[in-house]
Amino acid sequence: MKKTLRLISILCLPVALLALATTHFYEARFNIDQLFANKGGPLTIAAILAGLYCLGLLIYVSYLKERLARSVGEREKILKIGDFYAEKSESMQGDLEVLSAVRNLTSILADEMQLDAILSQVTQVVAEVTECTQVTIFMIDEATRLPIPRAHRVGDTCVTGDDLRSVSIGDTNVADAIEHQTIMRMLDAEDQVTLAVPLSADQELLGALQLVAPITGEVSQKSERMERIESMSMSLAKHVSIAIKTPILYNRAVVDGLTGLYTRRHFARQIETQFSASLRLSRPMSLILLDLDNFKSHNDTHGHLFGDRVLTTTGQLILNSLRGYDTAYRYGGEEICVILPEADADAAFKVAERIRQKLARKVLRTQQRARVTVTLSAGVAEFETGMKAYVDLIARADEALYAAKGRGKNRTCIWEKTLHDNLPADTRRAPESESKPAPPRAPDPS
Repeated sequence: MKKTLRLISILCLPVALLALATTHFYEARFNIDQLFANKGGPLTIAAILAGLYCLGLLIYVSYLKERLARSVGEREKILKIGDFYAEKSESMQGDLEVLSAVRNLTSILADEMQLDAILSQVTQVVAEVTECTQVTIFMIDEATRLPIPRAHRVGDTCVTGDDLRSVSIGDTNVADAIEHQTIMRMLDAEDQVTLAVPLSADQELLGALQLVAPITGEVSQKSERMERIESMSMSLAKHVSIAIKTPILYNRAVVDGLTGLYTRRHFARQIETQFSASLRLSRPMSLILLDLDNFKSHNDTHGHLFGDRVLTTTGQLILNSLRGYDTAYRYGGEEICVILPEADADAAFKVAERIRQKLARKVLRTQQRARVTVTLSAGVAEFETGMKAYVDLIARADEALYAAKGRGKNRTCIWEKTLHDNLPADTRRAPESESKPAPPRAPDPS
């Protein structure tokens, strides 16, 4: 209120002075000489002061206008700086989330080496960071060179492995992203974007990461949301690729390329670990040694390609016959061993028999389309507390395998102290733990 009164008084003073000068002007009847004859008169002084005041007022108004413009400019500059720092803060927050995700991906590799388990955890990390509703990892099949889904997450549920066969998964833009090695996106009518990001490590194409996220709001908000997801997904893609490549490299190092079983070097490490655990905790453990019967003869008669096919078929058949925590290894040329934790001799015997009978029913065809059946012999040995080293367990399983071979092949024997007595093999009574070939059954065509 005071500021308003002060402004009114300031504006009224020059107006009053001008009014007084004008009145005197008219009273002099436009006699200019008389009006200004008395140069030191009060009206003349008042007129001069009023003019100076107006000039000062104009200068002051101009100053206020300039100051106002400067204040508006500074305010706009401050707002721009605020927007800049807000944008930087949001960007830094996104970078922090990506760095946190990278740390989580690194910790996954430190704790896990199974591909399906890694893929499940990777999809969870990506979904949390990008806030996507669906995350799918496609990997290039080595045989067909086509991308196939290996892990699919919707919310808190992740499906991997054979369970994916019952899930309908779209592959929008996946093949294009892999072929052109660039990110592809598509916005559908339901306001959700589908991104396909290629995955590669060490110049090797591994597959693609597919993300599905809802996009809502104005056009600018949708654009910002898509750019944010793209930026995050591209930053995460290289770390996801490393997370996928690591178990692949590990498998290449410890998995036999022909049979799909673990290598002998890996067996040496695992048998020592399992044996030490059984020795320390007094837990049961068994070992199976398998050997293909007449394998050299098959190789010589039908060729090495057929022999490779026999090994491949046998390896896959064994893997499909084991419990979830059993592991199989290619021990030699046609020798295979299986480690069975928490299994006594009887349980191991059942597993060996299941493998033997499945293979005996399998019919393979040669390049000349001849039908060939292949059999194997197996020896089973169980851990005992008196054993001092894992080589004792291997030696017993080897003795049981030797006995199975000597008694006609295509059978399973469990090690026992009287297994190798001095009686001729054809006059010995087979122990109760020895299997005999089952009666002929209809073959399973391959």
